[in-house]
Amino acid sequence: MELSPTLKRSLAYTPIDIAPRGAYLLLLCARYTGIVSEFPREVCMNNPLFALAAIAVASVSTPVWADFALATSKNCMACHATDKKLVGPAFKDVAAKYVGDKTAADKLATKIQKGGAGVWGPVPMPANTQVNDAEAKKLAAWVLTIK
Repeated sequence: MELSPTLKRSLAYTPIDIAPRGAYLLLLCARYTGIVSEFPREVCMNNPLFALAAIAVASVSTPVWADFALATSKNCMACHATDKKLVGPAFKDVAAKYVGDKTAADKLATKIQKGGAGVWGPVPMPANTQVNDAEAKKLAAWVLTIK
């Protein structure tokens, strides 16, 4: 997808090293949806409302996207989505099932690596031998944060 010249110009006003991830996402969303036509540098750097909105976006989006890249690289997203059932259950449904279970992260880490069947229906989850112990624990902890 080619970015419009206006979007390219507005992105130039918000380097990643100056704006937090939330501000960058907020800028992209505002520009993409047409809420604003321009985002001068002053808006990004000197506006307290922009800063508060950026912090809000970052705090909401960070848990959901924190290990999305890892899940994608390990092919989890081929069968799962964060918010809807595909071949396997939605990650938000998995998190909801294990609310309050102190052993949930360990159970899920084991299931991620060794696979399983019967918990979410007739389709078994295959073993993921490409996922090491640390990655399985990180993925399990991430899944449990999704709402």
